[in-house]
Amino acid sequence: EYFATSAPSHIKWALAGRTMSKLEAVKDRLVKINADCESVELIQANITDEDSLTRMARQTKVILSTAGPFIRCGTPIVKACVENSTNYCDITGETPWVRQLMDRFHDEAERKNVHIVPTCGFDSIPFDLGAFMVAKEAESQGGAKWIKGFADMDGKPSGGTLHTILNLLETIPMRQMGNPHILDPLSHRGDKIPSGGKDQSIPSYDSNLKTWTAPFVMSGVNTRVVRRSSLLYKDAGSPYGPDGFYYAETEVHKSFFSAFLRTIGIGIFVMVALFRMGRFFLKKVIPSPGTGPSKEERK
Repeated sequence: EYFATSAPSHIKWALAGRTMSKLEAVKDRLVKINADCESVELIQANITDEDSLTRMARQTKVILSTAGPFIRCGTPIVKACVENSTNYCDITGETPWVRQLMDRFHDEAERKNVHIVPTCGFDSIPFDLGAFMVAKEAESQGGAKWIKGFADMDGKPSGGTLHTILNLLETIPMRQMGNPHILDPLSHRGDKIPSGGKDQSIPSYDSNLKTWTAPFVMSGVNTRVVRRSSLLYKDAGSPYGPDGFYYAETEVHKSFFSAFLRTIGIGIFVMVALFRMGRFFLKKVIPSPGTGPSKEERK
């Protein structure tokens, strides 16, 4: 819908997916929004059909992927993009999978000048760009010693997000999930992270904003992305701040009780999801993939 209402007229774009009837239904809805969408092409492609992915990649300069879990569905698409010199971006928040992409495709993508840009959704565009902008603003004062992001959440996650979390907990060891260096460039994986930059695990009072805070469910993604960006800029000679710079993230709450409940809720979800029977139960009660907050709720 965003493309239907906002894409510049000179941008040619298409819709791709594995089921043509569903693509046609989406196109029909878009035509009602903007009659020019009648010219939007439909491309049938399936991750189980490598030839279809190759044909899709060869028809475009950039593929925007929004279908997860990416650790299960995304790698064949990235592979097709790299092999056919097509740029790629997505909305994943699955840092272990992003690490797999770096290890497997970075060298070939660099040789071919192909851009692979994951985590381009809520995790982690606002936080990555926000930290970058704060760091640039602080340059005139010697750079930022640290940056902290505060999230004020008033909504609920989609079914796809919850099922992606369950899939990660099922397939990736917790030690890897919690590794703060998972996205670091190789030369920085042994760097020490200051105490202020470590993941928050309990409710805490922030004296700067004078508010209670709790662990932010997306900080395990965003902090790793921001850390990678800051280290790449540092290696390029444009550090965010002096040595020891760190980025942290938290979720604001009006009271200790609210922060405590959020912390307990996250802890219970993770503990239950660590066990097969727990995941089976959660999948029965959480929203199914493809469902989530309404348009009004998202606004």
